[in-house]
Amino acid sequence: MEPSTVPENLNNPLNYKVIMMIFVAVFTFQIILYAIPESENEKVGLIISGVSIVSPLAVSIISFVIWRRYKGTKIFGRAYVSLGLAYLMVFAAEITYLIYHMILQIDPYPSIADVFFFALYPFTMIHLILNIKFFKPKIFQSEKKWLVIIPIPIIIIYIFTSIFLIQEEGIEYYNSFDFIYGVLFITGSTITLALAFLGVKIFRESAMGTVWLLLVVGIFTNTIGDVWYYHLEIFEQYTLFHPVNVFWYSSYWLIVYALYKHKEAI
Repeated sequence: MEPSTVPENLNNPLNYKVIMMIFVAVFTFQIILYAIPESENEKVGLIISGVSIVSPLAVSIISFVIWRRYKGTKIFGRAYVSLGLAYLMVFAAEITYLIYHMILQIDPYPSIADVFFFALYPFTMIHLILNIKFFKPKIFQSEKKWLVIIPIPIIIIYIFTSIFLIQEEGIEYYNSFDFIYGVLFITGSTITLALAFLGVKIFRESAMGTVWLLLVVGIFTNTIGDVWYYHLEIFEQYTLFHPVNVFWYSSYWLIVYALYKHKEAI
């Protein structure tokens, strides 16, 4: 049975060594990539694709494990199947991206893979909203403001930074598909971040507080990666070896740890 209220003042501390290990591992992986000779680029590309595929799959699997445990409950069952689907979509996107890039040798951006990538946002939002509404049915205006305060500045920074550089490159930004496309994805990413931050405000005094804090860090890391990536695509500067990948890898494994802590909290 699900609790009717959030458990108060339960101890569920984070192990900061685990968080540090996640960051050290992904940054070490990226540094190793730079040390490998260019003649091995094709093999290295497969390794990068493998990591990009396995990481969101890990989030999806552990989400479904939690869903299986609580599938008969009112909230956790639906919430965690939604989160599992969110990262299953990213897994599908990475598989599709690999097929386009490595097998068909077609530029995977834009492609059907983007449909799967974008699906991450609505499914994750459903997960966040279900949890927030159950544990706090009434959201005050002072709390709702974060849904505006967080997304708008990030979107504005992306827009004006991109416009400035587009003009520097002599491109008519209002005809740039990549620019408009990027705004769409960044909007989804930042709204997801804002909802996660709202969850932290709600759960900060409970056992769920550490879980949501870690979830916010993971989603924020993903948002940094998204903003940087869509900025890169305007100028066709993204490659499989680009360090922007570090932010996505970090995000996936931070969320895996958050899910593990969630299992401990409840």
